[in-house]
Amino acid sequence: QPLVSEMTAYSADEQILLNISRHHQRVLPKEVRVQFQTTLLATRDALRLSAYEQTLSRETFDVQQAARQDLPALLEAYQSSFKTPSVNQEFSEQLRLIESRMQQVIEVRSGEQQRTLKAHGKYLQDKYLPDKYQPESEKKSG
Repeated sequence: QPLVSEMTAYSADEQILLNISRHHQRVLPKEVRVQFQTTLLATRDALRLSAYEQTLSRETFDVQQAARQDLPALLEAYQSSFKTPSVNQEFSEQLRLIESRMQQVIEVRSGEQQRTLKAHGKYLQDKYLPDKYQPESEKKSG
């Protein structure tokens, strides 16, 4: 069960992304808008998958830093620059770096959650269907 403080931090980080999206999405040129949206969605998904981690892992730290510092700082630097094709390309490449890391985190966290769910399913099967795993000879005599 997540702690209230964990839920608040998770909500705050997602609120940061929502504010970034609302503030910047419409003013970005179309050349970078799709990459911006893709990066925000990957960061949001990584935040959600890392939200209730018991310890601060490297993955969770990276996700939090992307939402809290890296994306806002990148957008601020981009907004203050004169827009040229090379600036747009550099901005897109930096967004891709963040997105790539978020996709790695999503893959790691999804795998962990899937293994946890599978282990819980095995526990429930052992608990509620113990005869299923006994050899036929033991079932008849037991």
